Amino acid sequence: MFKTAGGEQLHALGPVDLVVPPGEMHTLVGPTGCGKTTLLRLVAGLEVPDAGAVAVDRVGGGPPVAYLTQSQTLLPWLSVQANVELPLKV
Repeated sequence: MFKTAGGEQLHALGPVDLVVPPGEMHTLVGPTGCGKTTLLRLVAGLEVPDAGAVAVDRVGGGPPVAYLTQSQTLLPWLSVQANVELPLKV
């Protein structure tokens, strides 16, 4: 649940059942405000659901979930390598 600018509670995301088999990539497509970013932030562990659960099965101890934003978030004063290494240092 999110609070709107007017203070009202907004149910942002309904029940979702999503399975992405190992080695596959999927794309979430939909209009602005339909919950794409909220779902991705939940899967990446950047948000905590108010109800239900998010289960990420890393088959064979695979890599953790990564989240890449649509907008540019590079720090222009750093080199490409330094930008890539920054999350590892943080």
